Amino acid sequence: MLNFCTDSSTLASCMCVNSLWASKAVEILWETCGSDRSLGNLKTPLIYDLAALALRPERLSWYSRRIKALVFNVVYAIEPETTYQIVPEDDSSDDARFHRTFLDTEFPRLERVEIYSTKWGRIHNKASSLLQYLQPNLKVFTLSGGALSDAFFSVAKISCPGLVVLSLNPDKLDDDHNVSVRVFSEFLTAMKSLRTLDIRNCSKGVLSVEIVRLLANHRSLKYLQMPAVSNKWIGEIVSVSGDRLFPNVEMLNIGISDIGLELLVPHIQHITELKLKLFGPSTDALRIAASMPGLTSLCLDFPLGSVIQARDLAFLAERCSNLVKLHIPSVESYTDRTYPVGEGMFDATIDYIARRLPKLEELLLKVQNTTLTEVALASLAIHCSHLRTIHISADVTIENLVRNGRPNLFPSLDILRILLPESNGTNRPSYKDMKGLARNFATMAPNLYTFEFRNADPLVDNGDFEFENVVCGMLPMNP
Repeated sequence: MLNFCTDSSTLASCMCVNSLWASKAVEILWETCGSDRSLGNLKTPLIYDLAALALRPERLSWYSRRIKALVFNVVYAIEPETTYQIVPEDDSSDDARFHRTFLDTEFPRLERVEIYSTKWGRIHNKASSLLQYLQPNLKVFTLSGGALSDAFFSVAKISCPGLVVLSLNPDKLDDDHNVSVRVFSEFLTAMKSLRTLDIRNCSKGVLSVEIVRLLANHRSLKYLQMPAVSNKWIGEIVSVSGDRLFPNVEMLNIGISDIGLELLVPHIQHITELKLKLFGPSTDALRIAASMPGLTSLCLDFPLGSVIQARDLAFLAERCSNLVKLHIPSVESYTDRTYPVGEGMFDATIDYIARRLPKLEELLLKVQNTTLTEVALASLAIHCSHLRTIHISADVTIENLVRNGRPNLFPSLDILRILLPESNGTNRPSYKDMKGLARNFATMAPNLYTFEFRNADPLVDNGDFEFENVVCGMLPMNP
């Protein structure tokens, strides 16, 4: 009966019935500690609440032995009568300061630990402080901010045989105990249960050709995110490995160059989700990725000086017709100067792509020197009925888009972001037409809840904000 209770006050009252009810109520109330999320009226206790029990160790142990998840973050204050979150200036609300309090505390049921980057996390999230959370039942460990050491991986290898998800984003490696290739290699070899590994920011002192080779042949990994890998290392691994690298990986996120990608692609044809952080000016990434027909998701981040050819984009759409997500690039920027240059990108190009990607749900196409207009948006609406997100660089005039549109043109669209070229003005509708245009535009996308219509140049006065606000006032805004 108590398992279906979602009210904290009711569960607190149940703790007063008898010891059996108290134990069960505490299991529900304290299953997650430190998360700011809540289910209905069931609010999770804070790390501070657990630390407050430290004056009575037996009481602390009674609660800690029932906790399944610990989430270390900053506890934000809410400004009265607003929804604004206020970040504390001192460490009074920073969960990282309580690691030392729990040094001798047992968490036998602990399955998930999330430690997020905070102001004081660089000081308190020391490698030695993390070892106490490596419990036998641990399945998920996330570190964003802090330090790592050989001891962490040595203990995890022995203490966490069922670890499934490991995400490491340390601020630094422990100065006294740097992570060695040997220890990390032994850890990866021993972890047969590991399914998800994120070590994108652990290249210093960790990544080597031996580690990359080990990851490329790991049998249990399904989701892998790793740092940039040199062409030389990829060449060495390809030359001595079989036809299939990353044999069971479904999603691969890797830093790579065009040359490295061309070497790797023939060996990863089974991968369905590919995220690439390209280094060195790229001109052929789309053409190379097009040789993976099984892709359902492709996200590319380009360095400065990169060029996207319209013919390569069309070739990609032709060869990878199952694409559901296409992000070029996936990172956000306040100016299109950081985006790749689009050559030969016309409305007809987008029409060609839209006809060949009927399953597309997310499209991010942000390029410099765009010649796309509202005609490109109309093509996407007609041929990609499942589209939920569009973020596109286009020289759009709202009057033309509304005039040539129709109600329910974008039936599934949730998010629309239009980035006007820097060379153009804001294309703001005249004030007298603004309300009528906004009303008609809102009927074209009845499920829209996010709308942005911005100039790519941050120095240009975005007068279109006014139109954006009018439209947003007429949308359901319910994600």
